[in-house]
Amino acid sequence: MARVRLTALGMELYTGTIGKVRFVDGVSADISDSQARVIGAAYKSVLVAADGTTVLGPASPTAQAAAAQPARAAVAPTVIASEDQARTDLERFYLKSIDLPAYTLDQDDAGYLLDFAQGTVVTVPTGLSDDFYCSLRQGGSSQIRVTGAGVVVEEIDNQFRSEKRLAIMQVVRFPDGKFQLMGRTAP
Repeated sequence: MARVRLTALGMELYTGTIGKVRFVDGVSADISDSQARVIGAAYKSVLVAADGTTVLGPASPTAQAAAAQPARAAVAPTVIASEDQARTDLERFYLKSIDLPAYTLDQDDAGYLLDFAQGTVVTVPTGLSDDFYCSLRQGGSSQIRVTGAGVVVEEIDNQFRSEKRLAIMQVVRFPDGKFQLMGRTAP
């Protein structure tokens, strides 16, 4: 028997059912090894012990095969990243709840899922880092609207509002200095 912990962005705290597998706070009930491989192939995840936190290894069959490969003769160079660059897919999930009618993003929001309880005008200001990104979730019944202040915010269909309750959008800065709004948008 195995357990799987979901590590994909937005799925870390998932409670519900995927196929016939029940998840609570991102961790499955005891499942067969074949079910764990299917979940691992479909979702970014790891195998965990019965406590749900001790990582035993990758759940993906591809990642398991790569881990089973014999070690290479040449050792890859070690790069020590600064703390602000050392984010990995195994880091904890960052969530910030906001209940304001207007909110201006700041550098401290980088990497977070911002959960808006009410309709909010979100302003993207100047001065955010070159690698800035964050996610926005419409937690309430009213739409989130995204606007730029001194910066260009683009969206493929020129739709700068969240689609409906539970919609998630991402704000990402690109090397040209422009921001792109992606996800579940609406006019």
